[in-house]
Amino acid sequence: TIEALADRLQDNPRGLLVARDELGAWLKSFDAYRAGSRGGDAAKWLELHSGSRPLIVDRKTGDRASIRVEHAAASVIGGAQPRTLSRLLTPDFFDNGFTARLLLNMPPRMPRRWIEADVSREALDGIERVLGRLIALKHRPGPDVEPVDLVFTPDGKAAWIQFFNEHAREGECLDGNLAAAWSKAEGYAARFALLVSLVRQAAGTATSTEGTIDAHAVHAGVALARWFAAEAERVYAVLRETPEESERRRLSDWIRGRGGKVTARDLARGPRAYRGSDAAAEQALQNLVDTGWGAWEEVPPSKRGGRPTRRFVLRGEPAPGCERDRAAPEPDEPEPSQQSVENPAPGAPEVHEYDFQGERRERGTL
Repeated sequence: TIEALADRLQDNPRGLLVARDELGAWLKSFDAYRAGSRGGDAAKWLELHSGSRPLIVDRKTGDRASIRVEHAAASVIGGAQPRTLSRLLTPDFFDNGFTARLLLNMPPRMPRRWIEADVSREALDGIERVLGRLIALKHRPGPDVEPVDLVFTPDGKAAWIQFFNEHAREGECLDGNLAAAWSKAEGYAARFALLVSLVRQAAGTATSTEGTIDAHAVHAGVALARWFAAEAERVYAVLRETPEESERRRLSDWIRGRGGKVTARDLARGPRAYRGSDAAAEQALQNLVDTGWGAWEEVPPSKRGGRPTRRFVLRGEPAPGCERDRAAPEPDEPEPSQQSVENPAPGAPEVHEYDFQGERRERGTL
């Protein structure tokens, strides 16, 4: 409950992580013990999202009648089945901005393969050292826990301005729930950049002085925020899909996990729903073609002869935001304030190690 969280936050002013195996149980707990107070817990969690506001809870029982936590901060992590999430995330959660603040993700399912690789002892020791140094970070001195401000380096500020303008332009055509999620991605890019900067400094790999955020950190934060924004668009579509659309999505994920190209014979040897039936597999792939998920590609006979055949090719996913509707700029008229990973701006830092963007960002722009 929010009361129990406030009680624990008072004893842990640096913040808490709420880890739940099933987020459905977390959502169901909202207002569970508050008669006639619908929406009260959600409002408290919305306040916690900023990390800068005090959390005030009045209690009817217990040693402390009133709890006040300055700069209350709590993160939540967990999982949920799509159908459960669709049922519990009611329109109220979308209308008040609660859902837009969730970093939802549901990567396409990939084939499971046994590997002998394991995390090295050296890597585990390095992670432990970094976490220890992060925990040891000090707040500003004072009676309460006060945050420490970090500032942009000149190249970090330039990278942030570029992202800010691009992100605003990309969101111009969005509305409703997706527009809300897109707007929150801007703040998350800054949060991720802050985290990356602190982690790099704790790991001893920072390229800027302590207390600053450089372009390396900004590019990494932007890449992560863009990936989550694209995931939000995909998850929102999953939450409102029909059973037929759900089946097409699962089939497309299976095809994507096999390189994006399959024949009806491949499908008939794959998922149980189509196994052993070339006709059912052919019909399912034709349904994907008819609904715009891909197209047929003719495959010529091999050198040994045989009949020509065809295979289904999954189309690429559209870029997020307004990028899908904006024509590419002419070569002699480059889009202002936009550089690619392949052709970075003079003096721009290397960013390939932070390429977390996924398939939706067909261009390498940051």
